Amino acid sequence: MMQTDKMTPSRGFHSDNFWVNKHYDEKMEARRTETSKASKDKKHKGAELESGTAETTELSDRIKLLYGKSTKEGYVNLQELEVLSEKGDTLYPYSDDFIAMLNDEHNGIRIKGFRLLCKQAKWDSDNKINEAIDDMLAALRDEKPTAVRQALQYLKYVVPYKKELNERIKKAALSIDYLQFKDTMRPLIVKDVQCLLQLIEKQ
Repeated sequence: MMQTDKMTPSRGFHSDNFWVNKHYDEKMEARRTETSKASKDKKHKGAELESGTAETTELSDRIKLLYGKSTKEGYVNLQELEVLSEKGDTLYPYSDDFIAMLNDEHNGIRIKGFRLLCKQAKWDSDNKINEAIDDMLAALRDEKPTAVRQALQYLKYVVPYKKELNERIKKAALSIDYLQFKDTMRPLIVKDVQCLLQLIEKQ
């Protein structure tokens, strides 16, 4: 009587054994699934890295646009960066850029940096605003009333998160020289100061 070969035949050879074929198919399907998943994960990670790099490049370009002349496009860019700052800390790594803008020779660039820096207050784990507060409060001594008004209005984003700076902010706001501005602007600045002081009192 011939001895039966008990070795499990490969799917690559002919086999009439249903269970053997089924086991082989399941094993090969699992291997294909694993290979496919590994390939997708690799592509996904690569896409994430590429996306992150592209996003960083785009933000850097948008920061550079802040140094351009005041145009409708430039203002829209500033507003979009402010909204982005409210949603998360994406722009916080650029805080040093905003601080540098505070000392720019152009008034428009200084106020853009001021506005964006104020928006980073709730993300300021490194206390960059604390270190730059003197340069920030210098905006309240600007010769242009529109710049002073923007500074007063944007300090409201700092007050809730930097309570340790509130007394210095209050002192700077109270020391504004209203007489240097036109009569039409004085009451507006007074109102801005009052709103800021009220916010400080609530903290």
